[in-house]
Amino acid sequence: MDNACKYAGNAEAPARLELVIKRRPAVLEFAIRDHGPGLAKTDACELFRPFHKRAREAAHSASGVGLGLTLCRRFARDPGGTVDIDHSWPHGAGFVLTLPAVS
Repeated sequence: MDNACKYAGNAEAPARLELVIKRRPAVLEFAIRDHGPGLAKTDACELFRPFHKRAREAAHSASGVGLGLTLCRRFARDPGGTVDIDHSWPHGAGFVLTLPAVS
């Protein structure tokens, strides 16, 4: 959500976000989507690497050092979940957090 707020909006057009929660057999799925410029296909494979944000990018863009998605993925994996890019979302950037459902 923080990344969507930082990268999908600006002073003239605040970020428009969607959160969709679904319960599937044995899992909960949280889809976070924005209506911003989206992700470059060349960046998609690097987004979950620690410190993905290079020094030059960090100096000329929203605050952060490139650890947020890395940490999200690691925290999700601990209980058996995942965080991935939602490739089905055509209007900006989308990510899906999937966690095991507790009965």
